[in-house]
Amino acid sequence: MNALFTAAKEVCDFITARRWKYCIIGGLAVQRWGKLRTTLDVDLTLFTGFGEEEKYVVMKVFAARGKDLHDAETIAIRQKLDRGYILRQLKPLCELKEAPELVEQARRILEKHTWRA
Repeated sequence: MNALFTAAKEVCDFITARRWKYCIIGGLAVQRWGKLRTTLDVDLTLFTGFGEEEKYVVMKVFAARGKDLHDAETIAIRQKLDRGYILRQLKPLCELKEAPELVEQARRILEKHTWRA
């Protein structure tokens, strides 16, 4: 077994031992179903269910990387969010991080993408 498949098995064993639901995706999954595809990593997704999107928005804004802010905005576009909760959670975190501008960035994202039924 090559190193990539060994790594994939180790990750799958770790996840399975915790009874998490997951799926291998990407190049390795394509290889499993018969199409040769070069890949150097193992991609997987965890099935986490729905709900509590606000916590993900807080996490993404707090991380403050370009991709994370884009993810926060994407969630805001598609979900009805508790804006007050997000801002209340972010404020003390951003104060500790000495990045109060992130709260304002979150506020702009949430105001720009107010969910409509």
